Amino acid sequence: ELAAAHAAQIAQSNALIYLETQFFRDRALAEALAKRAALAPELTLILILPAAPEDAAFDDEPGSDVAYGEHLQVKSLEIIKEAFGPRLFVGSPAQMRSTPPNGRATHFGAPLVYLHAKVSIFDDRAGIVSSADLNGRSMSWDTEVGVQTEITAEVVQLKTRCFDHWLGADAGPEFFACDTACAAWTARAESNAQRRPEQRHGFILPYLADAARELAYNLPGVPEEMA
Repeated sequence: ELAAAHAAQIAQSNALIYLETQFFRDRALAEALAKRAALAPELTLILILPAAPEDAAFDDEPGSDVAYGEHLQVKSLEIIKEAFGPRLFVGSPAQMRSTPPNGRATHFGAPLVYLHAKVSIFDDRAGIVSSADLNGRSMSWDTEVGVQTEITAEVVQLKTRCFDHWLGADAGPEFFACDTACAAWTARAESNAQRRPEQRHGFILPYLADAARELAYNLPGVPEEMA
């Protein structure tokens, strides 16, 4: 039901989709987003992910399951990057304090914020808050629960709380308007990446895929729903 709800809302979106998730590994969902990007030329996408999965950030020797999950995420991100181009922003949060380098547990010189929320917002028209990540396991195998609202005031409140949290109190209307949000988030993340953590505006930074790509490898024959 959560997979079907996401597919239905994606198919109706024309301006801005905002996704906040622990994992982005569902290639079917990525393909649905890519299909909609082709049909809706004004549609933009903001995707917020942790800089690394928990096992890769905090375990010394991540296993094959982690590598397979990274493989699926790399492939899913490639699908939407090709479809959306500059209409896509993928960001990862980090704390606003400096720390010595510690592998993937640090992001642009700061401890990563390990994102665990699952929020999807579509055009200020609909919102989904659930326990389900955007991966095959959550969408197909695990028992999950979620709430969907199409009450405009509730959707706007949800969007405002999420955006205010990541961007900080000084974010202007350009960060919230559907036609300018993607570009504004991209600019803020790139600006933050050039600043010391203590001088950044909010938590948001660019997501970097290189480390994931280095760790990733396929496990032929293993169902994607396992990751």
